[in-house]
Amino acid sequence: MFFRKNDFRVMFDFSFSIQRASSLYDAWHVSPERVAPDFADSYYYNDARKSKMDLASDYYSIAVILFKLLVGKLPYHGKVMEHEPDCGALEHSNWMGVYHKNTYFIFDPEDDTNHIGGETGFANDEAFVDRWNSLPGRTRGMFIDVFRASNVQRSAGNLVFYPPWEWREALQIGQHG
Repeated sequence: MFFRKNDFRVMFDFSFSIQRASSLYDAWHVSPERVAPDFADSYYYNDARKSKMDLASDYYSIAVILFKLLVGKLPYHGKVMEHEPDCGALEHSNWMGVYHKNTYFIFDPEDDTNHIGGETGFANDEAFVDRWNSLPGRTRGMFIDVFRASNVQRSAGNLVFYPPWEWREALQIGQHG
């Protein structure tokens, strides 16, 4: 489980990582109370799949949490998403719908729609850019693979998800070389 330290609210319950699954895409219904929308994959919010998640969803969430820990920003919180309302539950819920339909990774090398830093960003964005640039190339490549819009929306045939052991291996190699 991934939870907030100040109030122990569960942010993400990795249900599928402990279940036997014959496929990466075997899906189960998941209560919204067990999933913080910032860390859930967009596919969970797809009208056709609402409230269903799978092992690929867990792998995606692991990548979001690692990205937040290493870079300090959620992977889509660039200029497209900079106007998140500071408001009540209903407004936040509506805003999250926008967030999950505009999945432009902030460091996508092929699409600068949502980039941060440089002339298009805010001054404090440079700290996030510096953290991103300090990551090993292999780790950056893994994040780019996972956070491509086509991958997140599951509209492409060649989807990329990395299991926890592969993330651990990449991060350990990054520490020593």
